Amino acid sequence: MLFQISPALSDTFGYRVEISTPITSWKKAVEGVNLWRQGTNPYDSDIFHESPLGLITYDYLLSHFPDWLPLVFAICDLLTATVLAFVAEQYLYKSIEMEKKQKVPESASSLVLKWSDVNWVPLFVAILYLMSPFSVLSCGGRSTVTFQNCLIAHFMLFTILGCWTFASIILAMLSCHTLYHVTLIVPLAMYIYQTSGNNKTWKIIKVWTSVSTFAVAAATLIMIFRKVTGSWQFLWSTYGCILSVPDLTPNIGLFWYFFTEMFEHFRIFFLCTFQLNVFIYTIPLAVRLRKDPFFFLFIHLFIITIFKSYPCIGDVAFYLALLPIWSHLFYFMKQKFIVCCVMASCTLLAPTLWHLWIYSGSANSNFYFAITLVFNTGQVFLLTDILSAYVKREYYLEKGVKYNEDGTLELMRLQ
Repeated sequence: MLFQISPALSDTFGYRVEISTPITSWKKAVEGVNLWRQGTNPYDSDIFHESPLGLITYDYLLSHFPDWLPLVFAICDLLTATVLAFVAEQYLYKSIEMEKKQKVPESASSLVLKWSDVNWVPLFVAILYLMSPFSVLSCGGRSTVTFQNCLIAHFMLFTILGCWTFASIILAMLSCHTLYHVTLIVPLAMYIYQTSGNNKTWKIIKVWTSVSTFAVAAATLIMIFRKVTGSWQFLWSTYGCILSVPDLTPNIGLFWYFFTEMFEHFRIFFLCTFQLNVFIYTIPLAVRLRKDPFFFLFIHLFIITIFKSYPCIGDVAFYLALLPIWSHLFYFMKQKFIVCCVMASCTLLAPTLWHLWIYSGSANSNFYFAITLVFNTGQVFLLTDILSAYVKREYYLEKGVKYNEDGTLELMRLQ
């Protein structure tokens, strides 16, 4: 409500590079809608880079709820938090039921999930998403990542509930809007295969149906976009912008500084190398995390946030809110304190270094890039730490555990 009372404060946050990127800026969304209303194709300029799906949505909101936009963003965040809480409840319930059927050595029985140990998680997930400074600032700054997060939450919900047709359609909408999420078809297919009974033929049919639904929905949306905009120009202005990274406005990602300094004749090679990071880990992780496709989905969202070309703190807020679902892995994590300190200090220092660079002139771009590099390093540490914790717990549940003389668990060290 603070942002609704003070539109100036909302606009101030909306201009922050950590909150709004060339892809998620509400100001650019409004400019794109105004161009479209005047009969000008918004994709003919370098202003609007979101998909026509976003263009249609924002036009509807600006036409019907122009005075209630802060409330619309707040309701969207509240809906996302509610959906994530339900996702957490369903996933943990299924995980508990699955581990009850698993043969676990007696020494590892204390590691088996019990509902009494995690019944607080759904509420904590919702509170963490709503109260996280990252999501609060994204909502207040009207970053359009708010709507993207809502779509991802519903995709996860329909996946966990077994409504795979709806999950495939929402994933097609996400992929046509942000491109990187096309890789989530892999964990979706894995989850469908594992939860479709024991008939192998029936499993394959369900997977094929869902993948086909995704492909048909995506193709249909692209054709609708072509009809709405009147040309294929939107392909280059949206997906071309995401992949070629022409706008080097600073953000919390890794691309902008590197390609500002890059010699032009090396640009394509390193651009392909950077973009490959989102996709190259899909198959190895799918193989290693094949027993838990939903955890794989979470890890891949993590990877997309780190390596996408235009990330913002709203992306970070989404996966951080999901962390309590795997709170049973925290005991096995070794870098929790370091990661918390790194991310907290970077969050506080980034605006300071930006001010020193842009307004005071007493610093340069190296200062701001250094803090974004450390922030991303902290995210990588968190990612590797939770992956190693998952592997350790999986090993203990299969092989049993040993205890120290003081009764604490003897943790293995991955070499």
